[in-house]
Amino acid sequence: MKRILVILYLLPFLMLAQYESKLDSLNRVFEETDVIEEKAEAKVRMVDIYLSIDRQKAKEGIEYVLALGIREDCIRCKALGHYYYGHYYSYEGNIEKSIDHYQKAAALSLEAGDTYLHRKSKAWMAQDYVSDKQYEKARNILNDLIDEVENDDDKTGIEDNYFLLAIIDYERGFLNRAIENYINVEKNIQPDNPYADVYRFKVYNNIAQCYRELKKYQSSLDYVDTGLAMAQKMKDTFNVMNLLLNKGITEIAMDSSQIGTKHLKDTYTYFLTIGDKNFQASSALFLGIGYRKQDSLQRSNTFLDSAEKIYMEMGDSLGLAETLSAKAINNLILGRNEMALEQSDRAYGLIRHREFTPIQIEVLGNHIEALLENGDMEGAVSLFRVKDSLEAILTDRMEAEKFYELETKYQTEKKEQEISLLSAQNQLSEQRRKNQQYLYAGILALFLALAGILFLGYRNKLRTADKMKELDALKSRFFANVSHEFRTPLSLIKSPVQQLKASSDGAASRQLDLIDANADRMLELVDQLLELSKIEGGHMGIILKRGNIPSFLNALVEPFVFQAKEEDIPFEVDTDVSEALHYFDRDILTKIVVNLLSNAFKYRESGPVTFTSKVMNNKLGLEISNFNSHVQEKELEKFFERFYQREGTSVGFGIGLALVKDLVTLCEGTVHAHLDKGRVVISAEMPLKKDLKNAVVIEESMVPGSITDVRTIDVEKDGMPVLLIADDHPDIRAVLRDIFKNEFTIVESGDGQQAFELAQKEIPDIIISDVMMPKMDGYALVQQLKEDELTASVPVILLTAKAGDEAHLKGLHIQADGYLTKPFNHEIVKATVAQLLQERKKLQERYSRELILRPVDIAVNTADERFIQRLETVMEIELTNPDFSTDDFASQMNLSRMQLHRKLKSLLGVSATEFVRNERLKAAAELLKNPELSVAEVAYSSGFNEVTYFSKCFKEVYGLSPSAFRKKD
Repeated sequence: MKRILVILYLLPFLMLAQYESKLDSLNRVFEETDVIEEKAEAKVRMVDIYLSIDRQKAKEGIEYVLALGIREDCIRCKALGHYYYGHYYSYEGNIEKSIDHYQKAAALSLEAGDTYLHRKSKAWMAQDYVSDKQYEKARNILNDLIDEVENDDDKTGIEDNYFLLAIIDYERGFLNRAIENYINVEKNIQPDNPYADVYRFKVYNNIAQCYRELKKYQSSLDYVDTGLAMAQKMKDTFNVMNLLLNKGITEIAMDSSQIGTKHLKDTYTYFLTIGDKNFQASSALFLGIGYRKQDSLQRSNTFLDSAEKIYMEMGDSLGLAETLSAKAINNLILGRNEMALEQSDRAYGLIRHREFTPIQIEVLGNHIEALLENGDMEGAVSLFRVKDSLEAILTDRMEAEKFYELETKYQTEKKEQEISLLSAQNQLSEQRRKNQQYLYAGILALFLALAGILFLGYRNKLRTADKMKELDALKSRFFANVSHEFRTPLSLIKSPVQQLKASSDGAASRQLDLIDANADRMLELVDQLLELSKIEGGHMGIILKRGNIPSFLNALVEPFVFQAKEEDIPFEVDTDVSEALHYFDRDILTKIVVNLLSNAFKYRESGPVTFTSKVMNNKLGLEISNFNSHVQEKELEKFFERFYQREGTSVGFGIGLALVKDLVTLCEGTVHAHLDKGRVVISAEMPLKKDLKNAVVIEESMVPGSITDVRTIDVEKDGMPVLLIADDHPDIRAVLRDIFKNEFTIVESGDGQQAFELAQKEIPDIIISDVMMPKMDGYALVQQLKEDELTASVPVILLTAKAGDEAHLKGLHIQADGYLTKPFNHEIVKATVAQLLQERKKLQERYSRELILRPVDIAVNTADERFIQRLETVMEIELTNPDFSTDDFASQMNLSRMQLHRKLKSLLGVSATEFVRNERLKAAAELLKNPELSVAEVAYSSGFNEVTYFSKCFKEVYGLSPSAFRKKD
């Protein structure tokens, strides 16, 4: 069978990446030392590296060492030079010259008293003899070396000598001696050898190969598995694959060809990848044999062709002979007898004149089979005699019985050694156990002492923390109390100042404006202090509602857009355009954005103020910037300190940014400032998630209740009140729509003129309007609404960026029902709307309780009075008309049926039908006071056709029948 030759003396060199640093280190030693032998030693170690990467430099180094030895008369230097010249010529493939130099090195090193170098030289000489197939010369040298080492205390290198002897014996068919020498290798591995495990699994691999030749397949697999476990533990991929190759060949020999080919396919791929031709060819050869045993001759021939090609390239006649012999068997199976004979004849020709090897017997047997198939009986008979003589030689060399006795003895010795070792290990373990007990006891005592110290420290820390909490609570309460106390005197300052402003002009008025503005600033600071005290005291909660962040931010930014236009300041806004909904606290976000933008406008020197927002990965990012050339990098980290004041100036930053930082931190976000080419940039990032600490999530039902196009509302089917939103900014409309979508049917308008027309058409229950709008501003809209009979009773809230008192007063003078400034608080807007609707409801309830309609008491303004008077006039005429319908009513009022319905609903809280019925019942109640009229006469006089229907309606409204009402009255 195919041999797997493993020649081990020098282990692999360092990785290429380590060469340069190693060479530099050796060169420094060479340059710094003046000792001749040290110089030579450093130089040859550099040569050892150069042999792998630069053969010419290696030769120059060798010549330098030889010249140094001659010049300084250093015998050991000359020995080193010849030793490495031997290496050099081995690399060059010139065996004759390499052996010559090794001989000189061995003689000179012995003369110099360097035993180790002498043995290495002799071992390398034997290695070259093995490579040149001069086995007897190699064996003689190795036996001499082993005898020499056996009689010396220093056993270095003895395992290498036995290894080479084992290889020689295997090559020549002496399998018993090969295994004996492999066993000697393992027995003589030196304790300080760092590659002891590598030796062992290579030994196991080669012993397994010998067992396979002896057809003791299970023993072969046992040794392979032992070596494989060691190689895998060391993560030595190359030798794992080497052992798998051996295992695959054995399994094919055992007729477990499917398992064997699986291993061999892995090894073939691996050795192909790393470019190892020898092992690749072996894998291909036995894959071919394995597939033949599975009757897959096409695959078999493919791999055998690959093996043939590689062996021819390598010039390996033995491997080529084995491959050709295997191909001949395939062709015999296919009936190609002539081709099979040609291939087997070539195979036999390659091995017939070689020194004996077991492979010759297999190749010869296949050739005899080919001769017989081709009818050459005479040729086959003559080769039978040759085959018999070769088998006799193999049997003689194997000396099987002696070998088995040797193996048994070795295994017994090995077990005794293991028992002795186990006993020693048990004693050592017992001692270690006692030492560990003492150690654990000491550690436990130390741990208890340390735990006591830590406990005392922790208890003191808790006490300190409690004191700090008490101090923080006192501080927060102090700020809160002081802030509350400030509000009363500030209010007392503002009230007389505003009265004085009304009667002052010129310089006095400007001074009063200054006082008023600073009082407002003081109130703002007081509010901020209150917010900070809430946060520090842990009383600041987070209320999360779902909404559209870009729309909300655009609504917050609008007042600053207005301010920028009035003050001629460039203001750049960049917000996402998205319909996505996220959970966020509107109040906290308002305070953060307003504070940041207020500071950006306040401390701007030149250039634009920019505001950028972006929602990405469930996080909200804000960036506000302005230009300020006086801010330095070192000041940025102090921006968020309370009342920070820059050195050498009176310029300070108040507590706005400190409040921003605390609010962002409360929302588990981050905020920081940096400079960018003269721009001061403040960036904040906050997560948009529901599971914030101390957060309350309010889930609002998503009931569709808004309309964004102009349409007629079906008031008969739509039970919700109608809200008209008038604002030229779509994001403001979107925010308001989001606030009221669950309680109102919403109508929207982008300008004042369209809003007025929609109000006349739809007659909403309430209107929210901006002041600054195209075509008609909010003031003009309110004025027209209040003068029109249809819309006079509709409450109107002005919502504007104009925050001054003058604008507020103007809105109230034109009868606006409410006036709120942007940015607005959602809850305040909702409360204002609810309050106005409640006031209208009270008036409507008052009407329902009155027996007689009195316009002066019910009407809100003169337009309503006129409308009610027209209602009275129509009802006086048509009250007794039983055929009077709501359509007739609307016609006589010069309105559409829907307009009349909405107007009556808005003003009195009843529909047209209910209004007519109620007026008739009120008239009937008056008539029932006359005892001379019967119930039937009262019914007919009030416009009812049927007495029973009249009685039913009367009882529903007054809770009594007409007769009972008369008696009670």
